[in-house]
Amino acid sequence: MAQRGIPARLITDNAKTFISASEEAEKILRSIEIEREMTSKGMKWVFIIEKAPWQGGFYERMIQSTKRCLKKIVGRACMNFESLRTLLVEVETTINIRPLAYVYDEEKGVSYPLTPSRLVYGRQISLTPSGRQFDIIKTNQALTKRAKKSESFTTTIHKAMQK
Repeated sequence: MAQRGIPARLITDNAKTFISASEEAEKILRSIEIEREMTSKGMKWVFIIEKAPWQGGFYERMIQSTKRCLKKIVGRACMNFESLRTLLVEVETTINIRPLAYVYDEEKGVSYPLTPSRLVYGRQISLTPSGRQFDIIKTNQALTKRAKKSESFTTTIHKAMQK
């Protein structure tokens, strides 16, 4: 919520752990203060239909893509908080620049990919700068080394998403 804002809808599936947790959640949601707060912010809590796991397929696929990228990049390595946060933002960017469909612009006579980032931001977002731009940095070798490592993470993410 700190990065994207307050969600309009919270969607929970009906796994066994969520079923037991939902009882606690219902107790919390019955609280007048919590209900008033959620209503004032326009939030709604929705459970998918029982015994309908296909309804959660979209977000499960996004979770799977994120986990696959993280496993290939991080593996069993330890990372500090800022490095992990940067990595997660790069994984998010990679997932959001994947083409959903192609749109033909009749005025310009070209087609361009329609991506989630174009739908959300109205423009194509980009990843970290290419290796050519890192060659300009000569003053601090540690910064250059870290930037190249970040670039290799991004390359690995792209390869993981193409499989």
